[in-house]
Amino acid sequence: MDTVPYAFVDFVTELLTHWSIGELVNIRAWTEIAQVHKQERRSYGINFWCTEQGVQGAFIRAYSGPSPYLNVKEVLKTERRFLRIWHFANTESIKPPRDQKRLLTFKYDQLAKLEKFIVSHSYAHLSVYNKKLQPSLLNAFFRKVYFTAGISLTNNCPLAADFVKDQMEHSTTLLHVNLRKKWDPSMLPYIKKFCLRPNVMLFRNLWMFGEQTVNSNALCTSLARQRSQNT
Repeated sequence: MDTVPYAFVDFVTELLTHWSIGELVNIRAWTEIAQVHKQERRSYGINFWCTEQGVQGAFIRAYSGPSPYLNVKEVLKTERRFLRIWHFANTESIKPPRDQKRLLTFKYDQLAKLEKFIVSHSYAHLSVYNKKLQPSLLNAFFRKVYFTAGISLTNNCPLAADFVKDQMEHSTTLLHVNLRKKWDPSMLPYIKKFCLRPNVMLFRNLWMFGEQTVNSNALCTSLARQRSQNT
């Protein structure tokens, strides 16, 4: 630490994943900061609980830390450099615990408060299929938050196609896109371009573009061959 500024080490370590931080512990000059970040890092996922009556609320699941379930106010008490929100999903199968009143207080306008914690290095993933929930989330995230792990969507609102196109164009670390049900044929060139990137995972699903069904097994095989020729 005598030759490397403390603030610089702290900033760089904040950008790393939990797994990468673990590797720094063995590097003498970085050990002190790495241990602090490894111990204090908190990772959360937000599950929106949906029923036939609509969106009932949301509960935050902790992937690290002492408490498995929290509400938004509790999460925002975590210091900025240690907090990661990396997963958004709707669920019909996973019910929140009995203490629902404390957890189901999440309002859509609170998404703005959480945006700054959804950062590119947090391995964020969006998985939303609910028709009533999807428009609110996509409007909150469109051109503001870029997901790195992947996005899984159905075409349930007018913004869905533009959202997916924007993510594929501007999220340079996006690993996969999983699309369900019918999509506009204009999506296909974006999918092909995205799949030619060397870092992406090629999904084996049937994609529906208008009246055309695309066999993604054949498409992915073809794109994988092109990708190998380009590298």
